[in-house]
Amino acid sequence: MRRFRFAAFAVAAVLALSAFLVSCGADENEIKTQVQQSFDAAMEAFKSGDVDSIKQYCDSVVVNDDTELRSVILSSLGNIEYSVNSITVNNGSSATVNADITMIDASKVMQKYVENIAAMVSSAEYQSKLDTMTKEDYDKLMDDELSKVLSGGEIPNVTKTVSVQMKKDGDSWKVDGSDLPDLLVTNTLNAIKQIKQ
Repeated sequence: MRRFRFAAFAVAAVLALSAFLVSCGADENEIKTQVQQSFDAAMEAFKSGDVDSIKQYCDSVVVNDDTELRSVILSSLGNIEYSVNSITVNNGSSATVNADITMIDASKVMQKYVENIAAMVSSAEYQSKLDTMTKEDYDKLMDDELSKVLSGGEIPNVTKTVSVQMKKDGDSWKVDGSDLPDLLVTNTLNAIKQIKQ
């Protein structure tokens, strides 16, 4: 009789453990689905250039106040492509998305931009306008030059593998930290602002 009770207890314990593991697996799959959807929404926000949406899906993101320059950079993100390699659930409130992002090569953008600016400022046309040029005129010339570089089709794309931290915020998930915004916008924005000074 004792053996029968022990066997029955063991079977019940195994069934309970199995049910628990299956429910945990289901919860993890559900979390991965939610994280993927939020990551996709964040990427679409960047691709659309919608600053309000970017702020909605990215926690603690600082998008520079130089709206004209920011708009120029965001306009270059419409053609980025990405694929999610994996999602690791760290716990119920944080996860890591490993993704490949293919976008215009920011280092080549900067190189071409500097070359174009150097050619422009040494031109007779630019020199003839220098005495009457306002700060606004200068900024517009610089932004227009950046637009030409970004839309000219000369800059190759580059694929970067990134690990993006995601965190639960109420019922939704958000990009946690600035790594993704820095990669897509802020690093280029800051570098160009320094060149313009």
